[in-house]
This record gives sequence, structure tokens and C-alpha cells, in this order.
Amino acid sequence: MDKNDSNWFQQLIGILNWIVELGRIDIHNLVARLSAYLAAPRVGHLKAALHIFSYLKGSNNKLIEFDPEMPELPQNFLDHSNWTEFYPDAAEINELP
Repeated sequence: MDKNDSNWFQQLIGILNWIVELGRIDIHNLVARLSAYLAAPRVGHLKAALHIFSYLKGSNNKLIEFDPEMPELPQNFLDHSNWTEFYPDAAEINELP
């Protein structure tokens, strides 16, 4: 593999990292494993990166669904005024170090 192929592989991994950041978490593990070979990639690594792009081309209908409803929390959930039952040995320090 020559310099141009190595550079192309590095560019492909950069693109794939952005694709993962944009929400395609299904390829995260593959991209992370290929990222380990950025310094000295082989032809097989380049073929694997291209194979990931082929997979993405054929599976563009992946969605992550989120429930828009707020969860119901107990009434005293936001009451942080008394933590002594959780931290009995803690003491407040009012002076700055």
C-alpha cells in the first residue's frame, strides 16, 4: 500500500467517525477497530473501510427512536437540601482553599 492509499484510508476513517457522531452507532465498533490502524494500514483495512461504506449505502433506513414524554419523578426528587442521610460524615466548608 502506498502513501496515497494510506492517506485515502485515513480520510475514510475520518468520514466514518463523523458518521458515527451523527448517529450511526451501529458501525461504532467497526470504525473504532479500524482507527487503530491509522498509522500503518494494510490493504485489508482499506477494503474493510470500503465495505462499511457499502453497508451504509444499502441500509440508510436506521432510526433511533426516543420517547418524547417526560418521566414521572417523585415529588422530592429535586430537593437536595438534606443529604445527611446519604453522607452522614460530610461537612460543609465555607472557606476557599
